[in-house]
Amino acid sequence: KPEPPLIFPQREFVFTGHFALRRKECTEKALERGGVVATAVRRSTHYLVVGHIAADAWVQSAWGTKILDACDARAKGQSIAIVSEPHWLMALGHE
Repeated sequence: KPEPPLIFPQREFVFTGHFALRRKECTEKALERGGVVATAVRRSTHYLVVGHIAADAWVQSAWGTKILDACDARAKGQSIAIVSEPHWLMALGHE
């Protein structure tokens, strides 16, 4: 399934994993575009953005837990998109 277009205003973003950008920069870019940022997946989350820098044993890490939480929320009918860092950067206008 292709990654969806990203809508920023009034949409909630959660970031997880290791990013090429600093986490603070990711947060600032979402806020500048009218988005909301949370630290954990919850009912109001629209997007989980996953950093592209992989780590060993990701499932035991905090970011692995966020991915599992998002998958669980989707299984329960929540409309949450799990998007990659490259897709996120493309939506910001980066290459």
